[in-house]
Amino acid sequence: DGTGVQRITKESHADRPTWSPAPLNEIAYSARLGGGNVIKVYDFSSGSFRQLTDGIGTSESPTFSPNGRHVAFTSTRGGKEQIFTIHRDGSGLRQITRTGTNRFPNWSR
Repeated sequence: DGTGVQRITKESHADRPTWSPAPLNEIAYSARLGGGNVIKVYDFSSGSFRQLTDGIGTSESPTFSPNGRHVAFTSTRGGKEQIFTIHRDGSGLRQITRTGTNRFPNWSR
């Protein structure tokens, strides 16, 4: 109904928010850090943030896996835009695509 609006980010630029599946109660988003973007997660339960990516290249377009254990995103860490996945805690970075230019990842259900 539009009531209860709350600003949760403090970065100069935050983009492409995506909700986690229930019951996690988190939002992943792309945030400007230095010359590029990183993926951050805001946890509504604790009111805390965690940064998932390390700032190599620029990372954008996060999307939670259907079970909430991973986040897929686009990154230029290897030069061209490719799709990567990472665990919710920021460990287990894995490159998924290697050729072409790949943007806007999405999970199948």
